[in-house]
Amino acid sequence: FFHSFLFSVVCLRMSVCVVDGGVVGVDLLEQRRGGDETLCVSVTNSHSLHLHALLHGQRGFGANRNNPQFSFIQSFTPFDSQPTDVKFLDEKRFIVGTESGQLHQISVVDEEGKVYLEDSGLPKDVHQLNSACTSVSVHTRTNAVCATGTELKVLKGDDSGSFTVEEFGQSHRGATLLSSEFMDSNTIVTGSNIGIVEVWDRRDPKQAVTVMRTSVCEDGSLQVLNAIGAHTLDGNIVCSGDDEGLVVFYDRRQPSLPLAQIQPHTAPVWDISFSKENPHILFTAGEDGQVLHWNTNVTQATTKTTFSITNNSDEMTVTDINTSTPSVNSIATADGIVVCGNDECDISVIAL
Repeated sequence: FFHSFLFSVVCLRMSVCVVDGGVVGVDLLEQRRGGDETLCVSVTNSHSLHLHALLHGQRGFGANRNNPQFSFIQSFTPFDSQPTDVKFLDEKRFIVGTESGQLHQISVVDEEGKVYLEDSGLPKDVHQLNSACTSVSVHTRTNAVCATGTELKVLKGDDSGSFTVEEFGQSHRGATLLSSEFMDSNTIVTGSNIGIVEVWDRRDPKQAVTVMRTSVCEDGSLQVLNAIGAHTLDGNIVCSGDDEGLVVFYDRRQPSLPLAQIQPHTAPVWDISFSKENPHILFTAGEDGQVLHWNTNVTQATTKTTFSITNNSDEMTVTDINTSTPSVNSIATADGIVVCGNDECDISVIAL
């Protein structure tokens, strides 16, 4: 199931923003109707959070379409330990996971035109995991937050800003969950340190409803699934990235057999993001400094919402769109751009 593909390198114009440490997490909030900016939040290994805006015209980024620029809004620093991930809850709130296992809700406060960030707090029975937080994912339409470590926990918010906790059963063989993503409002997919992808249903949280296994590494060790992605249009397609640079595609309706296994990276894959506009486009990023733009079936119409991956090397393209070499730890895509955070204190935005 190792597929061949056409690989190319394209140097696109990008803008770079320098922050105070290696970037370990980034996220984008899509433009709201009538809005004039895409928001970008990032966290670094210097225990800080940064909020920027990417301004645009009426059609995409207007005159800056091929060279979008960052506009700094505000920063926040005193976290209890190093942040590990960050996600938008809405345009005024972010959820941050940390190595101590503590979850933070950071809010944007505007007092008479003066904007600052504050830790608006989460209840003690809500904000603490039993181990380091390895990933955070958010379903913004339902105000739900998923956090992983040695456990899976979902926080469900209400209109008053309060959260309730949903507890889940243990992962297969007591694995540590390293990555997570909402597939829909009730379904979450996770990747573990023992090469297992699990699908969880919030309505039946005692155990995973689907378990998908990857093959073992050449040395006989289990794959470490640092990254997981869920298709934004087809609710059955999942993609994982591991420590060896392997990318695996799955259909949860056929859990015993992966759709494809491809090794485009030469080092660990750290993040995966599916396009929200095109069912055949996704992005992967890794320690080798590559940010790969995938088109899994270039001959199919982009209006089709069914994912497919082809065996024809002339039909699947994988393109490196990054121009720098440091490890890319986190990526996010929205509004026709990709934002990347790397080890050398840089956040870059690439217009597609």
